[in-house]
Amino acid sequence: MRRPWGNSIEASTSLIKRCIDLSRIPISDFSVEDLRLMIGQQEGLRYLIPVAIEILSYDLFAEGDFYPGDLLNSVLDVDFEFWKKNKVLWQQVNQLILGKEEELRKERISASKFSLSGSPKE
Repeated sequence: MRRPWGNSIEASTSLIKRCIDLSRIPISDFSVEDLRLMIGQQEGLRYLIPVAIEILSYDLFAEGDFYPGDLLNSVLDVDFEFWKKNKVLWQQVNQLILGKEEELRKERISASKFSLSGSPKE
């Protein structure tokens, strides 16, 4: 996940500052909120999505700073192009939510980017 982020002291927003700070710590030290934030910014997905899947496999509605399921929601909102290139990861997420439509609806989480067909929707 090494990308030149620059200096967090000079960051123009608190979000950018936080992303810069997170880019300098090991992923193994990330909290659920750290994962949610970086995935929501579409950063480091090939490294972070597998970690998120592991967490979600134990707690589908793992919560960062906002609400139960905010990590899942960030994962489900990942750009379609990522899923097209990473179908195995897509399948793992799909398996996690398969048959959980009512629970997702109750938590107001949309899984519209996923289907039961086994591949990302085109």
